[in-house]
Amino acid sequence: MRRPFSKSIPVVNRCCAAALALAAFASGNVQAEVVLLGSDYLHTEAGTFFDPIGPLTGLPIGPGITDTIVQRHGDCALDLLANGSNCSVPIEIVALSLVSTLAPNIHVRESPTLLSAGQLTLTSNGSGSGGSFNSFFDLYIEISVDNGTSWGPAFSKQFTSTGSNWTTTPTGMLVNGLVGDPLANNHINKVSGQVDFFLDGLAIHDTGGGRHVVSNVVSNVPESDTLSMFGLGLLVLTGLVQRRRQRQSA
Repeated sequence: MRRPFSKSIPVVNRCCAAALALAAFASGNVQAEVVLLGSDYLHTEAGTFFDPIGPLTGLPIGPGITDTIVQRHGDCALDLLANGSNCSVPIEIVALSLVSTLAPNIHVRESPTLLSAGQLTLTSNGSGSGGSFNSFFDLYIEISVDNGTSWGPAFSKQFTSTGSNWTTTPTGMLVNGLVGDPLANNHINKVSGQVDFFLDGLAIHDTGGGRHVVSNVVSNVPESDTLSMFGLGLLVLTGLVQRRRQRQSA
């Protein structure tokens, strides 16, 4: 049975991250910052395909036009002023919603019962505000040919990305929350030395049989519509959490 995504991988808590930072100071006068755990709300771009389906586009689940949600399951300590400083954390795709651009009845989703987990390695470029990252994950995909009414058996593909860019500057759809909130991407009570992670540009994950191109969600709909879609998206995300917990209990 699949474990609830918010607890499926051990989380490096803030106390551990602080201890890592103190150890870094003691051992080499390293200015350590902590990139906080949280969720990344992404939009699928052109160039995405999964063999044998062909070209795909995002089918929004919210907030906004979010169709892909990646969760970082731990805090990550590195020196943002030191070029090449790096750290790694476990990640998981907790939601994926796509539709074929050639046959709209064909939908693709991340399996709600299997763990699509991987790892994210952040590297500083020495600017003090970001750098590059490498990542991989084993994505379990399900396909529907009847507009999502029924789904075929899940199959796995490992996706990797190298040299994508990240920044500490808030960008895209912001989901606010307290430090430690796994659903937030913008933590509102950060203290000195704590920063958030945001995708800077495109991230391209690919393998021999597929490619997934994503960017941060940027909403250009009227404010009232944005708030409605945002609220709907959080309800969808809350439903994912509850469904996975129910499956774990079963």
